[in-house]
Amino acid sequence: MPKNSKEATMPTKNCIDAFNEGLADGLRCHRPTGVYKIRERRNQLSDCEEEVHRISRALRDRHARSALRHCTFQDKAHWLRGILISFAYDLGADIKPSFNALVGDGLPIEQVREIAPAVEMACNQSAEILEKARLAIAGDIRSEYQRMKSGESTIANALVQVRISLDSCISMLPKNLQTEILW
Repeated sequence: MPKNSKEATMPTKNCIDAFNEGLADGLRCHRPTGVYKIRERRNQLSDCEEEVHRISRALRDRHARSALRHCTFQDKAHWLRGILISFAYDLGADIKPSFNALVGDGLPIEQVREIAPAVEMACNQSAEILEKARLAIAGDIRSEYQRMKSGESTIANALVQVRISLDSCISMLPKNLQTEILW
C-alpha cells in the first residue's frame, strides 16, 4: 500500500519488493485472529489457479472466453502479470501475520512460535517462486500463452507451488484449525 502520493504513482515492479512492502504493512495492522484471513487468501489463491486454467481454455477455444471471472480476455496479460505481484504482497501483509495471530483463535503462543520459522521460510520461498514466474513472463507474454495452449503454465505452476507451501504450513496446525481454514 502506498504511504504517500509519490509512492501511489510508482507501482511495485517485482514480487520481492511487494512481499517486503506487505511485511511492513502487516506490522502496522493489529490482527486479533488469523483463521479467517488465511482461509480468505488460500481461497483467493485457488480462485486464481482456476482463472489461469480458464484463460488457458479461452486461448484454445474462443467460446470459453465468457467463462473468465477475474479478467476479460482483452486484459488477461495485465491480470496474469499483476496476480503474481499482488499475491506476493498478500504473503507478507496477510498470511505471515495471520499465522502469528492464531493465538486469537486459541492456538497456544508456544505452538505459534514453534511453527513461525516454517511459516517464514514458506513465505520467503513463495515470494521467490512468484518472482521467478514473473521474470519468466516479463518479456513477451505470448510465450506463456503458447505454454498455456499446450496445457502448461509458468504462472499456474507457481501458484500451485505457493498453495502447496501454504498447505504445508496449515498442516502443522491442530486439526480443528485446519478444518476451519480448509472448509
